[in-house]
Amino acid sequence: MKIDSLLKPGNILFVSEPYDKWQLIDTMVQQIISEYPEEAEEIKALFSPAIIEREQDSSTGIGSGIALPHARIKGLHKPIISLSIIKKGIDFEAADRKPVHLVFMFLFPAEKYDFAVKTQAAFAKLLSNPANIVTLLKAQTAENILSFLEEQQININSPIVAEDLMRKPKVTLSPRITLHNATALMGRKGVDAAAVLDENQNIIGQLDSIYLLQKDLPDYIQKMHSVPHVHDFNPFSRYFSSDAKVFVENIMNPDFAKIDPEGSLLEVIFLLSVKKNSLIYVCQDRKLLGVIDRITVLDKVFNL
Repeated sequence: MKIDSLLKPGNILFVSEPYDKWQLIDTMVQQIISEYPEEAEEIKALFSPAIIEREQDSSTGIGSGIALPHARIKGLHKPIISLSIIKKGIDFEAADRKPVHLVFMFLFPAEKYDFAVKTQAAFAKLLSNPANIVTLLKAQTAENILSFLEEQQININSPIVAEDLMRKPKVTLSPRITLHNATALMGRKGVDAAAVLDENQNIIGQLDSIYLLQKDLPDYIQKMHSVPHVHDFNPFSRYFSSDAKVFVENIMNPDFAKIDPEGSLLEVIFLLSVKKNSLIYVCQDRKLLGVIDRITVLDKVFNL
């Protein structure tokens, strides 16, 4: 499906008025209705409440001056995209607290969740390149924008793959960071696993909580179904008694889940559920591109 069939010139808005985000959302919805009068009933009844509820719960401002409000609508016959370019920027309560200049609004038929995942992933990839953001902001006409999007050859018809589900890692670690500093950083970021990268950003290992907790446990204890009544055994004694600092490269787990960007959705689910990996690393050869965890997959599938 071509992008110009989803984004009509009339749904590309150049905003100069000092809107707040709620006024902007309402303006975009009304403009969509004027362009798609046959879908007006479903949009009025379902989209506005869904978008408002989502934004009140958590802003769709993803950072870098971009917001991606979206909803799936029962009864909608076709996917619809709208775009607003706000020269001066507006407060969208974005993750990085910066003003938003580009707002892509997506309406999807409720039953086409796979199409919704592909579309949002394609646009997220497009907008991850700062040069593309600059090009969109400099566009003077709707035709300029549509021509640019056509040149990008955005593919939204293929099956969902790993690249569509990945997010940026919250934490990556150097091999020479101390275990003390690494675990403190992971604690602040709320993650229990992090990639260890060499100077070329290639993944060489993983620091993860399960591996650390099991590291100094004897094999026989790991195989037990209950804990023996031993009160004077401290599995962390080696770390506390060592005079030398423990570096991540000395304690990282060499066994981690890796997948190609074109890896299938079935492979992702297998690694997360059957193999019970808490994190999958999406890599081109050994270079880390992004990560996938269970929450990310569930959020993208069920909360679109």
